[in-house]
Amino acid sequence: MDVDLYEVNAFSNRPLGGNPLGVVLLDEWLPSHTLQVMAGQAMKPITAFVVQRDKVYEIRCFTAWREIALNGCAVLAAAAVIMDFYDRHQRRIAFIHARGEAEVWRQEGRLHLDLPQWRLRPRADSGPVLAALGVTHGEVWQGRDMVVVLESREQVAALRPDFIRLARLPAALVVVTAADRDDHYVLRAFSPATGVCEDFATATAHCALAPFWAARLGRNPLQAEQLSSRRAEFTCELLGNRVVIESQVLQVRHKLLTLPREVTQPSSL
Repeated sequence: MDVDLYEVNAFSNRPLGGNPLGVVLLDEWLPSHTLQVMAGQAMKPITAFVVQRDKVYEIRCFTAWREIALNGCAVLAAAAVIMDFYDRHQRRIAFIHARGEAEVWRQEGRLHLDLPQWRLRPRADSGPVLAALGVTHGEVWQGRDMVVVLESREQVAALRPDFIRLARLPAALVVVTAADRDDHYVLRAFSPATGVCEDFATATAHCALAPFWAARLGRNPLQAEQLSSRRAEFTCELLGNRVVIESQVLQVRHKLLTLPREVTQPSSL
């Protein structure tokens, strides 16, 4: 069985920028173990699998090792593939995932990703995460993810974490951030527990970071830069209880994945 795989750079329009993702559109869901095999063959940090149900799309996301929760980059990449290759008249797409819904729309050539806002609370036990990051001072906050606030862009860029220690923390994702300029902030994101030591671009981090920095800097919208090796850029705006993230994507190439027939029997979501 041959399956179409689209390779997409999310949150950048540069060939070596943003998050390089795989997107596969299916007619029906295949067994989870088959999706996991396909994600391993795709050899991307994350592969998104999508099935259309009437006017919405169901989406599941896999690293090479496991299925993961909502991934904003994968949602953005899947929307770009649908709009550019399957339905060129489509301008707004709703996705359903295990934790709710996400929506993407295209306006003036740029994609907008609509995500929920997440609130942070101070975390008293800051020692383990600061030690894992190799720093002695920083604010530590907890939401869905763990967030560490440092004093400067330079501190964030210079981090050399201990990934073994990070993987032992009670959070699948650790985000490190700092203010940059009046309406800018920077970040890096680490998730060794899911097999991704450092994420190239992390859209869902802004569910917590955008409201945090909007309150602290007194600005909305905000510009953000992820200081990974590939760099990624985000424009984040708070609208009600949502975060709208604006960016570009670059489709890199299309190829076929070939799977044995015995692992491709349909399944339910």
